[in-house]
Amino acid sequence: MKSIFMTPKNSLAELYDQLKKFHLSDGLYVIGAVNAALKYGTLQPVRENIPDWVWVWLQARGRSEQDRRSLSIAFSRMARFLLLSSANDYKGIFLDLNNPAVGKAYNQVINLEELDESLGENTLSKFSLYFNRIGQIQFPLQASKKTIIGRGFLLFHKLVLATPTNYDFDKKFKEYFGLNLIEFMSTGFAMWILSNGTLDYEIKNEIKELKHVITLETQRIFLSLSCGTPQRYRELVRGIAWKTPHKLKDMYALEPLTIMPAVKVEKSSKLSSTTYVIPQAKYLLDRASSGIFYLLGDKEKELAESEGKKGRNPFRNAFGAVYRAYVGEHLSIPGRHNFIDLDNDFVQTNGKLPDFAIVQEDICILFEVKTSLLNIDARTYFEKQTLEKEVKAGNIQKAINQLMDFKQKILLGQINDARFSQITTVVGIIVGYEDIFSINSILLPMLDTLNGAMVDNLQFASISDIEAIGSAIDQKLNIIELLQKKVASPAERQWSIATLFHKDMDHRNSVLDQAFDEFIIKMGVPDFAGKSV
Repeated sequence: MKSIFMTPKNSLAELYDQLKKFHLSDGLYVIGAVNAALKYGTLQPVRENIPDWVWVWLQARGRSEQDRRSLSIAFSRMARFLLLSSANDYKGIFLDLNNPAVGKAYNQVINLEELDESLGENTLSKFSLYFNRIGQIQFPLQASKKTIIGRGFLLFHKLVLATPTNYDFDKKFKEYFGLNLIEFMSTGFAMWILSNGTLDYEIKNEIKELKHVITLETQRIFLSLSCGTPQRYRELVRGIAWKTPHKLKDMYALEPLTIMPAVKVEKSSKLSSTTYVIPQAKYLLDRASSGIFYLLGDKEKELAESEGKKGRNPFRNAFGAVYRAYVGEHLSIPGRHNFIDLDNDFVQTNGKLPDFAIVQEDICILFEVKTSLLNIDARTYFEKQTLEKEVKAGNIQKAINQLMDFKQKILLGQINDARFSQITTVVGIIVGYEDIFSINSILLPMLDTLNGAMVDNLQFASISDIEAIGSAIDQKLNIIELLQKKVASPAERQWSIATLFHKDMDHRNSVLDQAFDEFIIKMGVPDFAGKSV
């Protein structure tokens, strides 16, 4: 916080003027090499396939875990702005980390003027908006690699097999993209291991443990689904006016590297013409796990629109059941509470039910699971008008009504089930899939205005919050008491649920740990189990 108030700020135009001096692909490679040294986590850097001069530089400037974490976040941000600047592969100097010009660019990135003066709001509101936006970019970079892999394997292997739906996930993925789901996940995982800031289309896999996991063909298919040019990157951020800087989009639009972690090299004297640069290897893991959701969802949307059936998406319909099962896997971890699956362990003749309840003594927590809560613009830019429109319509109001109807029946003694007979307090939690780290702080004040006391005991959660609840149950915390106190506290009510538990536990989660271990066994690469954290 100190640097935000005490350090002179740089404009985006000033940053672009500095970055355009550098050769684009070579610069992305250097950034990728630094991040590759930290790909197993910032606790301990790794030297394998990292150039000596990059390693020496990192040893001098990344002495502590905090220093290394800051370097990784700032360099990942620098890669974004380097791609959005007018830097290209046909001119420019090498991004030598020891060059003062690189140090200047790095400082400009971390001291970039982030607040939009045109908003006309007070300073506190501007900072709140800034932290909401920047959190969507920074927090995912700090995610546990083990969680990313375990999440993907559980969702797109174990649960798609165990959950009855009318959609054959594996068959459809193979039909559309040429790999089955395990091949896609395994190849992405292997390429994450192989990456040292670059990957090559003619990949020579020299890690013997991976030779039975991936082939040249699977690598090429994965790369073709996960790559793009600098122009495509700019188009994903800015749209058709991709040549023109746009401050809001450039600063906060969804990170295209989650879709295209590999960037095609156009021309370089240091890298071959078949090379892709990987500025942040972590995005290879995202592509191999959560990327499946977007690949299938976008493909089905495209097919429906080509057939004149806009709005049809059999993948998303089926995934709703899979994600519901994922939430249930975490809530049903044995703990202090009684877990109730309201679809399968409860008889109720009238009205639509929430998905799950957890009960302890006189407190009940209800969970209503929705795949989507906010559209892309709302959860990226957090602009008030867009959010209000989303809050007043669609999934959020439906979920609130569903929770409130069942809550009233519980409190009025209209539920013919002994497990609810002693309940005097009911908390409702609406669960979405995509991570929105500030969802309670942005939505609850709006709902207070629109719905009043009706939402006093309401919370929102994303997939990371559900995983945090699972970890808390696993570690025998009294989650019902903690959640009840959270909604009653003016200070804590608007925190994310994951934040509530962080101070009392570590990040172990038996569901995801088991899924990760099973993935490693299925791949047959036990030597990598300890590294991938």
